[in-house]
Parts: sequence; structure tokens; C-alpha cells
Amino acid sequence: MRLSVSRECRQGRLERLQGSDWRPTDRFTYQDVEDGIVGYLHLGGSAGQDSCVLQLRNAFASSEHVTLNIIIDFLNTGTPRLTSNSGLLYLEYVDGVPAGVISASALKTNDPDTQPEELIYNVAENCQLGELVNTELNTRVTSFSQYDVDMGFIRYELTDVDSEKHSDQFKFTVTDNKTTLKDNTFVIRFSRLEFEEELITVAETEGEIKVWVSRAGYLNHYAIVACKSISEIALEQQVQFEPGENRKSCVVPLQQDERHQGQKQLDLQLAEPSYALLGKRDSMSIVITDPEDKATISFLTDEIHVQEEQRQVVIPVRREGDASKTATVICFTQAASAGDADFERREPRENDQLVFQGTPYNQRDASCTINLIDDALFEREEFFYVKLDRANVEARIGAIDTVKVVIDGPNDLPRISMAEKKVKVLESEKLVTVEIYRSGTDLSQESEVFCNSRAGSASPGDDFEQVHEHVIFKTNQEVASCEVTIFDDADNPVVEGEENFFVYLSGAKEAVLDNDGVETEIIIEDEDEDSPSFEFAAPEYSAAETEPVVSVPVVRHGDTSGPASVICRTLQGSAQIDSDFRERINTDVNRIFFAPGETEKNCDVTLIDDEEHEPSETLFLQLKDPQSVSGSPARLGALDETKITLTNAEDTPTITFVKSEVSIREPKPGATKDVTVTVQRFGDTTGNSRVRVSTRDGSAISGVDYEPKSEMLRFRPEQTALTFTVVVKCNEESAWHKTFSLVMGPDEPVNAVLGEFPAMTVTILDKEASGSLVLPAPPAVISLKDFDSAANALDEQLLPGYPAICLTPCDPQHPNFDETQSLCEEAGIDNELIEYSWEVATPDKSNFKRINDATPWTNPKSKVLDSIYFSRKFKIRCRVQAFSQEGKGGTPLRSQPAQVSSEGICHNPLVAGESGFQAQNFQANLKYLDSSHADHPNSIHITVEVPHEDGLLPLVSTTQINNIDFLLRDRLFRQQHVCSNMLTPEEAPETEGQRGFLDSYDAARVPSMSGFDRPHQFDSDLRSEKTLSLYQYLNLKTCTWTFDSYYTMDELKDICGGLVDKDFELATQDKSHVTVRVPFHVSYIYVQAPTGWAALEHRSEFSVSFYYSNVMWKSGIKTDSELSADISLTRVSIDANGRLVVELRTRARFRGLFLESLDKQAGMKKEESAFIAPMGVRSNFTLELVWSQDSFDSPEQHWKAISKYSRKDYTGEYTLSLIPCTVQPTQGFEPGASPLSVCSAQDQADFAIKIGIQQSARPVPVVYSLNTHFHITNSEQVFLSAPGEYPLEEMDYRGTFSKGSKVYARIMWESQQDLKSAYNLQIEKVFICTGSNGYIPTFDPSGEMYGEGPQFGCIKPMKEISSRFLVLDRDNRDAEDLYFQAIPFEAQFADENEEYKALDSMPSTDGFAFSVDPLYKIIAGHEWYIQVLYEIEGSQGRSRRSVIQPGHQLARRAAISNTRNGTNIGILQIDEVHSASTGVLAGSIGGVIVFVVAILGAIFARRESIKDDNYESNSLTPEEVGLLQQKIDYSKLVNQNRVPNNKLKNFQQVNQNNFNLGRVPDNRSIKRKALSSRDHHVTIHNDLGKSGTEI
Repeated sequence: MRLSVSRECRQGRLERLQGSDWRPTDRFTYQDVEDGIVGYLHLGGSAGQDSCVLQLRNAFASSEHVTLNIIIDFLNTGTPRLTSNSGLLYLEYVDGVPAGVISASALKTNDPDTQPEELIYNVAENCQLGELVNTELNTRVTSFSQYDVDMGFIRYELTDVDSEKHSDQFKFTVTDNKTTLKDNTFVIRFSRLEFEEELITVAETEGEIKVWVSRAGYLNHYAIVACKSISEIALEQQVQFEPGENRKSCVVPLQQDERHQGQKQLDLQLAEPSYALLGKRDSMSIVITDPEDKATISFLTDEIHVQEEQRQVVIPVRREGDASKTATVICFTQAASAGDADFERREPRENDQLVFQGTPYNQRDASCTINLIDDALFEREEFFYVKLDRANVEARIGAIDTVKVVIDGPNDLPRISMAEKKVKVLESEKLVTVEIYRSGTDLSQESEVFCNSRAGSASPGDDFEQVHEHVIFKTNQEVASCEVTIFDDADNPVVEGEENFFVYLSGAKEAVLDNDGVETEIIIEDEDEDSPSFEFAAPEYSAAETEPVVSVPVVRHGDTSGPASVICRTLQGSAQIDSDFRERINTDVNRIFFAPGETEKNCDVTLIDDEEHEPSETLFLQLKDPQSVSGSPARLGALDETKITLTNAEDTPTITFVKSEVSIREPKPGATKDVTVTVQRFGDTTGNSRVRVSTRDGSAISGVDYEPKSEMLRFRPEQTALTFTVVVKCNEESAWHKTFSLVMGPDEPVNAVLGEFPAMTVTILDKEASGSLVLPAPPAVISLKDFDSAANALDEQLLPGYPAICLTPCDPQHPNFDETQSLCEEAGIDNELIEYSWEVATPDKSNFKRINDATPWTNPKSKVLDSIYFSRKFKIRCRVQAFSQEGKGGTPLRSQPAQVSSEGICHNPLVAGESGFQAQNFQANLKYLDSSHADHPNSIHITVEVPHEDGLLPLVSTTQINNIDFLLRDRLFRQQHVCSNMLTPEEAPETEGQRGFLDSYDAARVPSMSGFDRPHQFDSDLRSEKTLSLYQYLNLKTCTWTFDSYYTMDELKDICGGLVDKDFELATQDKSHVTVRVPFHVSYIYVQAPTGWAALEHRSEFSVSFYYSNVMWKSGIKTDSELSADISLTRVSIDANGRLVVELRTRARFRGLFLESLDKQAGMKKEESAFIAPMGVRSNFTLELVWSQDSFDSPEQHWKAISKYSRKDYTGEYTLSLIPCTVQPTQGFEPGASPLSVCSAQDQADFAIKIGIQQSARPVPVVYSLNTHFHITNSEQVFLSAPGEYPLEEMDYRGTFSKGSKVYARIMWESQQDLKSAYNLQIEKVFICTGSNGYIPTFDPSGEMYGEGPQFGCIKPMKEISSRFLVLDRDNRDAEDLYFQAIPFEAQFADENEEYKALDSMPSTDGFAFSVDPLYKIIAGHEWYIQVLYEIEGSQGRSRRSVIQPGHQLARRAAISNTRNGTNIGILQIDEVHSASTGVLAGSIGGVIVFVVAILGAIFARRESIKDDNYESNSLTPEEVGLLQQKIDYSKLVNQNRVPNNKLKNFQQVNQNNFNLGRVPDNRSIKRKALSSRDHHVTIHNDLGKSGTEI
């Protein structure tokens, strides 16, 4: 019967199963229904039912349509999801109750298949300050639905209104009756508003007052409140708080008037808050005062002057403030120098009051009148007082309550007048004195008058100085004077004729002026003085005979406004005309002309040099016939004649030292030095001359610092120079420079005179005080290619891709070396003892940073800076510091910045990316060399060609390259890169080729061709051998690096990480077809501006197939039987039960394999392969075939033999008896098929195996704890003390370290652990660093201790670390920071100082010391941290670690502490007081500098043990398992790139073999061979406070 769909279903469709898939159908049979292969698929919709119409047909007829009804049962399969839980952000007063409605925006749960009414919230933990209320039910609830929330029925009501908290919460669950969401918290936050003060007092004059309203609690919401007045003063303001604001003001205006009202009170209240609640202080009061409005009565001034003749004085009185009420005050007098004879007294009586009328008059002014008495007597000035007192209640007395009344005097004054009406004066007199007379009957008193001037035809400032002189007549003095300065125009004289001005009197005191004699006329005359005149500037001149012309100045005085002239002639003296000089005759030919304004001209006389030594001779010059065109006639001055003396000083024999000073460095103890100086004679050297030269003490003492000497030096004819030598001695007691002198005399030299340097200072530079070594000039930076032409290269830009070199002025190549050589020698500077450092700045930054990043091939502290440290458009400069032979540093100098050019040597096209670079593709080749090769038989030749880019260095390795910073800095991290160019032949493992990709530099290996011939490219005197060992592989012509190396197959497989696959074997030729796959990595490293490293990486893999002779793989035991095999012992051990375990590997030397057993025919014994012990062992063995290769072509098979019994001695010759089974040459191997079905069993083959092993007493494993201690002290005695000599708590110094102090620090293990000399503790590196902006460096490689990701303390440079110093590095001393700002750290390991020898002899202790002085150069406010890396190793030294010999296990101590600063924290305090010598940095350290010491120990220990039953049953607790994972989790260490791969394998070995913890990341693989060792035991202590992982 067939069914068909006549109407399809509405919510879904019918489907039929076809094969394994359901497919839509509209036809099926009833048999299909019976078989259950017809079904209905619901396609969606909310309807609960569906239907479709079917029609049934058979072979004969059709039935009616039948409706198929389908009931859809919706399953509650959804999970409720809490989509909103923001909490309440504010509370308000709702119906007087502080509450907040919980809306759907604050709390929302969605579930697609659950209605809101069925989503139920259950309160698991109630609120503490309030309760939840259902407003619809008006009841407290602990359960509600999402529907209640959506409708706004649920609200929170605050019940504990007195609580000072501003937040509450409740915990809840959400359920849809099937799934429950637990541990949810709903937080209620709110804020309160209140006044900051309850009462304040203000003055009415302030105008307005701000009343502050504060908000506490949740501030990230808007809030508003009304500030209202509840007093008679109307006020209402809205105070609005924006999100984040916690304080706003309410401004209250104050009304100011002049009525005195006393105190008023204004009450304020906060009301109608929105989005906030009111605090406890919701009201306050303001008290308003107006003391300034009270009536105040006072005088207007405190002093009045009157004349006795006035007879009356009226003093005004003023009332200020409120004038509406009547006020009274008493005014009375008080006598002083004036008494009752001078004024009428006013008594302080009530009936003698001053009255100020009130309203409506509002009187403010009144007066107090005093009558004066004129007694007609001569009197001086007198005074008395007038006072106010007894104001009524409506007023108060003001500030001026007393007036001093002064009666001016005296009387009967004298008269003052000028002595003359007119005075004449010459302009050259410069000062005129005018007399003043005083007359009268009484001159017993002093009188004063002012003498003044006023202009006439003469101008003040040009002709005279304006005068205003105070003239005082003393007692009984009748005559005084007034002086006026006259300006003489001698600097620019002009005949002006007569000019006048006036002097008059004014301002007489204690006298009166006579009106008839108050002025005097002053007349100035200048005609005789300002007329032009000529004279010589000096009466005598001297000139050397060798001068061709002598010029004698002629000076014109007087009026120079017009032209003038004068004749200058010569007169013969002892000098002869035409023999000694050329004559000037008295004619106009020798007239000297002066232009207007000119005041001086030369009279030139030509001299004749006869080149003969003569005594001095004279001649004379004379002026004649002066002429002028001005109105006044010209004249001759007083010096109209002058004398000229001709000298022959240049021909006089002169003796002198060559220079005035010389220096010499103090000799070594017991030695002497000679200082030799040159004495020179010049001038006439035709005769004999002599002079005595002697030593004189200065700070140097003869006999102590030098040998005294006095010698007569004799010059023979034509001899011009002699030498004088003094012996300098060593004075070890002196500690500074010393000087002594060489002098000529005391007798005058014979036949000579002393020259410019008759004495010389000799400075002995002390070897202990050579800090003053100063280079004579700054260094210069040029490109190494310009080393031979430095003078022409100073202004040229540096070449990117080629090294730069720093030239000091003491370097022979310096452009100015000819000038600076002697200066360097005098200063005792040895150019070989100069230390170099470099600084670099990027193109976009002007600040320079010091380069500290050393690499295995380059050192930034050398004379030559490698091109990897700079790039195009960088700026670099060098810093140099001279050192003495004793190691004392001088003053450092920096060069001028040198610009790096944008055009370099090798600039391959680069594609811009995120880093600005894209590494170029490299090419590499593998070539197999067979046994016939002469130098490298049976080996692989690897050649790598890498394109070169300026500023980039390639790293090539068969191991993945990670951690560039650590890789370049620490040799330990490079050890895993065995097949690379990162290890020198000394560092690389002993391979057959004795090298990796890097050879020592050999000049003979460098080809003589273009690309290797640039200037000084391979100059071993300028570039280090380790640098040249790398650059010998670079061709600058083709811009290509070419590296090559040779490796055997074993080395490629076991050392270089290669994989060898044998494809097939040629049995007749004893050869195999082998494929070698070697991973290869190339990283371009470049400087990450301005310091640090970055890398661009490439990875590839090589595959080479070749035929390989099997002979080189033969090893182990060989037999002479026909069916022979290669037998190898892979492991011989004793298990936990003392039984011998022998593991073997066989390789059949025939086509076929060995069988473990062979079943015989019925009735015959089963034949088995066996491992047979010698007679002395007396124990049977079981032999098991562990693994067999799926091949008949010499398959490799693994076997394991285990003894049945435990024996003391297993030594002897064992027999391995195997059953060979051979196959036909054409027979192929079929996996899964039984070998017996295709192979033929042969007679057993026996192989002899010698084994020597005995079982000894099983030692108990010794456990050593990493429980080390770190101590800081200022005492060398404590530093050198033996362990246990001082209690641990007393070893740390608690005080401060002042400037000049040394820090002594040491690490030791606990003295109770008496390890004696089995192990040595040795410090490897010491870092010092400080964070910026409060950053605290931590050492947390796993990132789990503090939850801030991997942290490496001071080891790795970070932007958060502002200052970082590597002060000690045992492996790379060139990388150490020796100085900071020219201040040395003076850091030393204990084994570097003989004084610390006692500490070096203790195997349990190691230490170091350094100076704190450089830290005083850092700005204050920093905390300092020390990070120390140390190792504990066996006393025989550390064995080589490699990936082919697993060697030691590595355990890294995890710092588990609640302290934020790392492991074993020590505090170092530095003194706040700074020496004044620190200059601008004095006091900048401030406070306390804290050293936090994080100790990272790398412990290397090896213990072999045999597990017993106790160890096997020692299971780990979950806590211990978690601790182990935390401390040595391999995967985390790999992800952080912190541990080298060879050490990662050791970590993984411990995890997998002992505890089965952790997994190797899928992108890394670990050979099973490396996991075979099980002789390590690790115990975990969960007492984290005392120890970490123990090995």
C-alpha cells in the first residue's frame, strides 16, 4: 500500500531514511512506516500541533484522504542567561522611604523557552542594610520573578538609615525549574548629601557666602538637591552634582545697608533630593554680623599746623556709619610744649559736648574750636593735643581720636641775599662758586635756603649743570656758598663766545629772602681756550731699528669743526739723516692736514735698518706753521717737539726657557725619571754667553721628590740651545700633584739678557691623584673607511653598514695630532689606556641613550662601533675617558654627534610591514661527501647563503631561535644551538669537524677579491678577533653572507636535530638509500631603536636522498656465523628488586628476521630464543621480543632479558641464542601476516656478550634544599665571617649607607647543612635596577604568583624600568656597567679581591661588593632592587650540557612569598645628607633608597639512586602535585621562552618519568631516547615558607 502527501505539513515536513541520510519525501509505503524509516521534522514555529493530509492507494483503488495529526511537545532545553546585572546606582525617597526600584535594565535574565513568570530569583544571602519589597503585594520578599522585575514591583528599601555605609548587596540564584544559575550578586550603591558645617559666622559686607554641600558614597551618577531657607530671608537654590563630583556650593546673597542691626541668623535646609539620600547634617545656620554700621566719630586728620597770629583753630569732626540717631562726644585739650600761655584750655565737661543730630537731620559733621594766644615773643615751634572722649551709646570713638596742633615758629628771622650781581668765568674752569650772605640781629639759630639755576643763553646740560643745592647756615654763620659745574666742550670744542645763565635763591627756612639780592648772573667765556691748537701726544717715543716706519701721533685740540693743518719736520740728534732715518724738511710737502672732526693724525718717519748692533740713538720731531679756517687763529700747544729713541733690542743676545711649565708623571716606587728642558738663546749669537740654572722648592721637596741641581750653562759662538736635566723621584707618602721651579740666576747672565721665560714650573703628577687626566680636545667620530684620511672625513656623514671609529686627540690618526701630541704626553695620557663607550639617538628623537647591549661578536665599549648598533639617519657619538697606569679615571669627554647617511652599502629592496623590515629569502644546500673525500669522508656539507642588509646580522641554527636578548647576552642560552653560527669553536661541542658554522678568524682564509677589500675591513688592530670571526663570511660586493660546515650523520641526527629515514636497502652492495631532513632557522637581528634587539625570522627544512654505506653504522658485537647479526647493548640496569635487566638491539645480516619462539610438530618440544647466563650467575633469564621492524631487509629488533633471581655479582659472558628465519630474495613483507608462513626457520645462532656489573648497597638519596640566605652589610668583618659565626638575624645592616660607603653582599646556604666541599656556590651575575612611576620589578616567570603575566625582574630591559645596571657578569665582563655618569661602581666578585680570600675559600658562600656613589646621581624617590643569579655545582666543576648527553637536571627555584618584591628581600638605606660636591644633584636622592634583592638560583645536582619500596609507595598529595606543576611546568616555561630547549627536556623528563605531569606542546617533540633515564628522584616539600623544590 502506497501513501502520498496531498497537503504538506505547516510546521515541518515528512522525511524518509535513505541509506544513512534523512531526505524529504512525499511518497512512501506502509511497509516503510512499519520499518520506522518515515519521520517528521519540525522546522520551527510556536504552534503546539501540526497536520498534513495523506492519500492511501493500493494496486486496485484509492482511499479517501486521511489527516495525520501531529502533537508538538516543546522541550525546555534552553539555559537561562543573566544578561544584565548592573545593580542599583542610587536610592531616593519614595513615599518618605529611602528606596530604589530594581528595573529590568538593572537585572535581566533571558531564556528563549521560559516565560518571565517562570524565571524565579531566589535570594540566597539577604541584604545587610535593607530589604526587598514587592510593592504589588506590599510585603517583604526573598523570591520574585522576572515578570515582577519587568513590571517594576520589586524595590530595595533602606532600613538601617543610621548606617554610614553607602552600599549593600544580596546574593541570588536564577532558575527556570530546570537549570539554576548560582553565585550571583546584586549590588546596591547610593550616595548621601549633607552640609559640611552646622554653623558659620559671616560679615554683612561679604556680599555673598558659599555654603558647601558634600556628597559621599557612589559618585558615578547624577544627583540634585534643593537648598532652602527656613528663616525670614527667602532663598531656594538647586544644587546639581554631575557624575564624579563630590562637592558643590549653595550661594547665599547678603543684603548690605548702613543701619546697625547687630546679629541676624539665617537657617538653611536641604530638601527634595533626587537620585540621592540626605545625610545627618541636612540643616545649618548662618550668623550675619554688621559691626561696620555702628556710628563712629573721629577727627579727619591727626595733625594740624597753625600760625600764632591766627588767634583761633577750628578742627573738623566726622561721624561715619548709622546717622539716624543723635550722638554726642566730648572734645577737650591736653597741654604739651604749648601751655596755657599759648591757647585757651577746653575741659572734659559734660556740658561742653559736640552734638550730632539724628533723624531727620542725620548730621555727620561738627567742629571743635580752640582759641590761640599771641604773646609777641620769639619762640620756636610748639604743640598741644585735642582729644575726643565719652561717646554716648549710639556711637563709638574712631581710629583718629587725637589731633596734634602745631604752632609754627620761630619769629624775628634773619635776611639772606646774593653777594654779587654778576660773575665771569672761563669755560675751562669747570666750577664757579657763588657767595651767599646772611644778615640780621639774631643769628643764633640755623637757617636754610635753596640755591637754584636757570638758563640764559647758556643751555643746561650742554654748558652748565642744573643746580638745586640745599645751603645751611650754622649758628652765627654769615657767609655760605653755592657751586655750579661748567661743562667744557673739550671733547668737541667749538668757539661759542660769551654765554650766560642765572643762579637764584628760594625756599628759605628760619630766615627771609632779600628781594634785591636774590639772583646772580654767570657769564661763560671760551674764545681763548677753544681756538685750534696742535701738539704731540707724548714728549718721547721709542722704536726698534727694524721697524720700517715709526708713526708719531699729532693731536689737534680746541675747535675741530673746520679743516686745519700743521707742518711736521725732523731734527737730527745722535741718529744720522740718511743713515738712520729719512729727513722731513720744513715745507708744505710735510704738512699734516686735519679734516673737520679729526683730532689726531700721524707724523710718519721712515727708518733705516743698518743691521749692526749699536747703542740707542735719537732724533727729534718739531711742529711748525699751524693754520685754520675757523674764526679763531690756530696755535701750537706746549708739546710742539718730541724725541724718538731708536733701539737695537732684537740684536741683544737673549736667553730663555722654551716655555713656562712642564709636567711629568711620578715614577714607580724605587724608580726615577728624568725631566729635560731646553734653554734657548737668540739675537746676536756670535759671542759667548752663560747663565746659571737652579732648582727651587715649591710643594715638591728637594731630596724627597726630586734631586736638587744648579748648573752654569755656557753658550759657544753660534750655539742657540742647551738642555738642563733634573732627576724626579717617587714619593709614596704624598697623594697629590707637586711642583718645583727652575730659575735663571741669581746672577745676571753674561753677555745676554733674560728673555720671556726666565723661570719654569715643573709639575710632578702623582699616580694616586691622576683623576685630573683631561684630554686636550673632544674625540671625533668618523667612518672606519676614512680612518686613513680623518681630516677630510670630519664633516662627512657616516656610512650605514660600515663600522664607526672614535678618534681621541691622543690618537696618531687624529687630524690635530701634531698639535695635541705634546699635550697628551705632558698630561701623561696613554692612548692605549683610554676606555670607550657609545651613545645613539634615533632620527625622531634628540636624546641620546648609552649602548650597553653586547653580542657574542660585538662590544659597544670598544674603539670601533659595529654597524649593527645604528641605522640610516641615526645620530651617534662616543664617550672617552683616559685612565692612568694605576687605573685612575680622568674627566670623560663626548664627541659631537655624527649623522648617519641615508645611503649605505647593502640596501636590498624591503617590503614595509609593521616593523618596517621584511627579511630576505636565504638559500641553503646539503651535499653528501662519500668516503673518498680527503678531508671530510662520509659527511654532509651544509652551505647557507643569506642576503645582507645594512644594520642586520643573521643568526643561523638548526634549533628554533627564541629569546633574542638572552641569546645574545648569555652564553648559557646559546649552548643549545650546537649547529649554528652562535658558538665559537671553543664553545661548540666536539664534533668531527671541530666547528659549527663559525670558525676562528684566519686572515689567510679571507679571499683577495672585491667585497673583502674595503679599508680596514679586516684590520685586527682595530676590530676584535671575535668580530672578524663573524664578518669573514660577509661579502660586501655581493651583499651576501656565506656559512658552511661539515657534519657526520650521527651529528646531524643527534646534535643538529635532524631526522634520518632509510627508504630501502641494496643487500648485494651493502648500501642503503637514506633521506636526511634537517630543520633550519635564520633570524635577522637588528637594533630596536635606540637600544635592545628585535628579530625577523625565516624557517626551512632540507631533504636530501642518497646511498649510504652501512659500514659506518656497524657497532656492537659481531659473529662469524653465516646467519650473523649486529648486536648492540642499549641498556644494562638493575631494577628495584635487584634483578638484572639487559636491553639489546639486533640487526640481521641476512634477508629475514629472528623469531622469539618456534612451535614444533606434535610431540616435539617448543624451541625458543634465549638469553643464557654464565655458570657463576646461577639464574635463569626471560627473553622478550619488544619490537620488530616491518621489513625483511636487515630489520632492527629490540629485546629485553630479565633475570629470575637477584644476585650480588652478574659479571660474566652471556649467550644470546636466537632463531634465524630466512626468506626468498623476492619475498615482500606483509604487515599482519605471521612470519612463519613465508620464512624458513634455521638452526639457532649464538652470540657471546660480556657483561660486567655488580650490585652494591643501595644508598639513601641525599636531599639538599635550596634554602639560601642573602645578607647586606657595611662591615667587611661580618662579610668575611664564617657561616654560623654570627646569628643570621644580626648579619643584615639596618642603618644607612652614606656617600663613599661600600655595600658588602653575600649568598650562603644554611650552616646546618654541612655539605663541606662537595658543592660550590658561585654568583654569576648581579643586576641593579629601579622602576619608574612607582613600578616594582618582580621575578615571576610563570606569571601565576602575582597574576600579572611573566615578570623577569631586572634581567630583561622594560619600559617600566627607568634605570638598570649589570654591574657584574662572570661570563661576559665586557657587558658590565662599570660607571654611571663617570662615577665607578667598583663592583667585585669575592674571588677577585685578595682581601676577600677568606670568603672565597668557603664553598657554601659567595659574595660581592660595590660602591653606592653612582646611585647618588639618580633623581630622588626611587626604590632600588638587586637581582642575583647564582649556581651551585659539584666541586669538580660543571660538566658540559648538551641535547645528546642529558647530564644534569635543572631545577629553578620558585619565589613563593606574599611580599611583592620577589625572593629574599633585603633593604639598603642610603643617607639623605649629600656632599656639596654633588653640585646640582646634591639632595636629589632624598629619603631612603631601598634595595630589594631577588635571588634566582640555578642548582645543578646529580644523584643516582635505586628506588626501593618506600619510594614507590611515596605518593603525592594533590597539594604537592599542584606545587610541582606551579614550579616546573614545562609547557609554561616553553610558552614564556625562558628556558633553553636542552633544559626543557630535563624538565619534561622529571615530569613524565616520575610524576606523569604536564604534556609537551604539540609544536615541540621530545625524543623517546631522552626519556629513558629513570635514575632521578624529586621530593616536594609543601612547607613553602622554608624551602622550595628539592633535588
